[in-house]
Amino acid sequence: CIDLSKPQKPRHVTIEKKVGSELPKVHADGLWIELLLKNLLVNAFTAIPNDREGKVIISVDADETTIHLRVQDNGSGIAKALQQDVFNFGISTKDGGVNKMQGIGLFHSQLIAQAHNGRLQLESEPNVGSVFTLSLPLQASTEPPIQEGLINV
Repeated sequence: CIDLSKPQKPRHVTIEKKVGSELPKVHADGLWIELLLKNLLVNAFTAIPNDREGKVIISVDADETTIHLRVQDNGSGIAKALQQDVFNFGISTKDGGVNKMQGIGLFHSQLIAQAHNGRLQLESEPNVGSVFTLSLPLQASTEPPIQEGLINV
C-alpha cells in the first residue's frame, strides 16, 4: 500500500483523489512506485505559485490491459518546447527555464516506469498546469519485480 501523505503539501494547495471502483491489483515494486508518485507530487506542489489557490488531482483508473495513475496540477505548466527535455537526466524547468544539473526526479521516475514495462507521459500547457500519467500493464512481466506490492491510493 502506498502512502502519498509524506511529501509536505503547501498550505495553499488542496489534494483531490479520484479512484475508480474495483481497480485490478497490479504486481509492482511498491517502494519504487511510491518514490515515482512522490516525485510527481513534489513537482506538482513546486509548480504551483504561492499566490495561486493550488489544486492537485490524483486519479487512478484502468482499462482491459492497463492501469493509469495521474497527477494533475494547476501550476505554471511547461512550455511545449521544453516538454521533451523533462525526462532527461539533469534537466529541470524550475524558475521558468531549463536548468541543467538540478532535475533527476523525472529521469528516475521514467526509469522506474520502464522497469515495470510501463510508461510515464506528460501533457502540459503554460499557465494552466500539467498532467503526468503513469501507465502500467495489468499482466505480469516476464521478470518479477524486486519486491511485489499492491498499488493502492
